[in-house]
Amino acid sequence: MSTRMTTGTVRRAGWLRAALLTAAIAPLAPAMAGAQPAPIYEPMVWVDEVSGKNFPFFAVLDADPAARQALAASPVLRSLLEAKRKAVAGAVTTCGEKAPCHVAALRWSSDEIGRVREALMQTVRTGAVKGATSRMRASGLFIVDASLADEAFVARAWERAAAGVNNVLAVYGLGDQPRYPAIDAISHDAASAAYGQVVHTTMGLMDEEAKGWEQFYQPSLGFALRLLRLNYRDEAARYEPMHAGENAAAFKRIRTIAWADYPYTVALVPGAGLSDQMEREHHGISPMGMQIIEIAARRYHTHTVPLIIVSGGYVHPKHSQYAEAIEMKRLLMQQFGVPAEAIIVDPHARHTTTNVRNAARLMFRYGVPQDRPALITTQQYHLDSIASPAFDERNERELGYRPYVSKRRLSRFELEWTPNVMSLQADPIDPLDP
Repeated sequence: MSTRMTTGTVRRAGWLRAALLTAAIAPLAPAMAGAQPAPIYEPMVWVDEVSGKNFPFFAVLDADPAARQALAASPVLRSLLEAKRKAVAGAVTTCGEKAPCHVAALRWSSDEIGRVREALMQTVRTGAVKGATSRMRASGLFIVDASLADEAFVARAWERAAAGVNNVLAVYGLGDQPRYPAIDAISHDAASAAYGQVVHTTMGLMDEEAKGWEQFYQPSLGFALRLLRLNYRDEAARYEPMHAGENAAAFKRIRTIAWADYPYTVALVPGAGLSDQMEREHHGISPMGMQIIEIAARRYHTHTVPLIIVSGGYVHPKHSQYAEAIEMKRLLMQQFGVPAEAIIVDPHARHTTTNVRNAARLMFRYGVPQDRPALITTQQYHLDSIASPAFDERNERELGYRPYVSKRRLSRFELEWTPNVMSLQADPIDPLDP
């Protein structure tokens, strides 16, 4: 009999709105004798999608009563929380319109990160966070570190979350350059007095709510989430939860597909972007984008695949009003007769690496079989790049793994691949598409 774990109703604390973990998963069907059952990963639903998707570590802890109580009772973590309260009050009094001063007050130092790590490991040793740790493991969001014992597993999750918070503060508080500054950078002049005044006002609002904080992570996390809002950087939350909205028809149909009738499970169409200024200002899809969706539509109509995944977010230019995946879906339906139930959108990916990673995530969470190959269908020049060893190296450099287990070029417009479960790993260093 299948078993599934959920957290039920969650509690709010300051700016942190915790996760509603409808997707913490246990194995479904009984395994064959001697075999381990494959885990099932369902779609995640968060009360606050930006917070939950970027920082699931904090959300899982906040959703677990025993973990909340243990963290609030830790002398080390209580002292760190009080220090952050004082830092906020001090910044409001002394920093004025100097944004870097406010950022310095809430950035996690290496010493603080180390102290939190030791305190969290102690809570693991007492068993106080056992339930939260189990849900973390079952969610798939921490799968890269799944081989670690519980103490090291929780410690590593904290380190990744702290690095993610610090990255948001650096990029959207100080104006530091992200990996892709043309599309991901701060929306304002971080050095301007006007932005400093906004940040100062933000810190004043936080000071007013400081007495209500109970967990050590709330001040810095709350500031990071506010900075994302100040920069209109809610891309991670748009169209979520997709399985209940934009992807609802396809999600419902997946369980009825006769997969043996098709040689491949899906055709992934990675975004083509917009090149010249006219395209960027006036159109939601590029001329090349129009061509590559036709390639995928043909594979659908010839029964090569039952599903098309279109992938591309709000990029090119920065703050574009168009999500490329949404525009591709619209044209697939209007011009090529592909029904909504055959189209899965990923409106979050910002690069080719995350086109593939996000498609893999959706395949695992939506129940697309993993024992059958998938396709990537696009124009030959883009496919040349995806098929190359350089693309393997880029994934390893930027993601820490390859989002595919294997890949093989089939034709001018087709590449065969199988998704890697490591793609489920959340990435707080990429706050617009974690």
